[in-house]
Amino acid sequence: MSKNLNMKILKRLLIFGGTFLIIALAWILLQEPSNYRNWSFDQSVLPYVEIKGDVMKVSSVRDFRYGFDPLADKSAPRIIPLSEEYQDREYDLESLKSLDYIVVPFTDQIGAHTMLSFGFEDGRYLAVSVEIRKEEGENFSALRGLFNQFEIMYVIADERDVIDLRARYRNDEVFLYPVKSDDEGRRKILLDIMKRTQGLYEEPEFYNTAFNNCTTSIVGHANQVYQEPIEWDWSFVLPEHSDQLAYSLGLLDVPQGLTIEDLREQYRISDRAKTLVVDEFYSQNLRALAY
Repeated sequence: MSKNLNMKILKRLLIFGGTFLIIALAWILLQEPSNYRNWSFDQSVLPYVEIKGDVMKVSSVRDFRYGFDPLADKSAPRIIPLSEEYQDREYDLESLKSLDYIVVPFTDQIGAHTMLSFGFEDGRYLAVSVEIRKEEGENFSALRGLFNQFEIMYVIADERDVIDLRARYRNDEVFLYPVKSDDEGRRKILLDIMKRTQGLYEEPEFYNTAFNNCTTSIVGHANQVYQEPIEWDWSFVLPEHSDQLAYSLGLLDVPQGLTIEDLREQYRISDRAKTLVVDEFYSQNLRALAY
C-alpha cells in the first residue's frame, strides 16, 4: 500500500509540475515587447537614424554626465545624472576611420558587457551599447533575461557617457581593443547596426541572455563582413571571455603572441579613464594614454 501511495503522489506531482511548466511557457510566449513603459531615466529615449548617401544623421545620441547622490547612504552610493543631454549629430561615413571593441566585466556578478565604438577623422567617436531596456527600479538579471522579461535597445552614445559611467562611477574594469577592419568592413558593420537601431525604434524586441544579448548582437553585425562567420560560443553568454575568443580568431589589431593577461593589462583603460577631464578631447586623450 505504501509503495502504491508513493507512486500516486509522484504521479500527481509530475502532473502538477508539467501543468505549471506549460502555463509558465504559455505565459512567456504570450508576452509582447513594447516601447511604451515607465523606463529608467537613462533609457527613456530611443535613437532614430536617417541615412542619405554618405551622411548619417543620428537623433538622440546620449551624452549624460553622472555623479553620486549626496543624500544617499555613503555605504551604498547611488549614481545620478548631473546633466541629461540628447543630441542630434551628423556623421560623414566616408570619414569613418576606426573600430574598437570594448569589454566591461561586471563587478557584482558573473558576466560582462560589450560595446563597439566607431572613430571618425574629425576626432569624434560614436559608441554603440546593446542593453536591456530597464523599467524604473529594474535591475539586470541573467536568469530573467531568458524569459522575455526585458526589451532590448541600442544606446547610441558619446564615449564620455558610456565609458566614464562605467570606469569612474561603477568602478568597473574597462578594456578597449582596436579591431582589424578596413573602410568597407567598418562601414558595413556600422550601417547594419544603424539598420537594427532604427528597426527597434519601429518594432521592439525582447532581450535574451543566450541568443539576443550585447555580444550576440555585435557578432551578428560582424558576421555581415567576415568571410568565415563567427560561430556561437559560450563566451557570448559569459562575454568577460569574449576578448580571448576575438584574439584567438585574429580579429583584434594588437601584437601577436601575448598571453591573455598581458593583452588585458596593455588594453585596460579604466584606471586611466578615471583621471581624464570629461571634455571634448576625452576620447583622443583616452587613446593617447592607452596606446
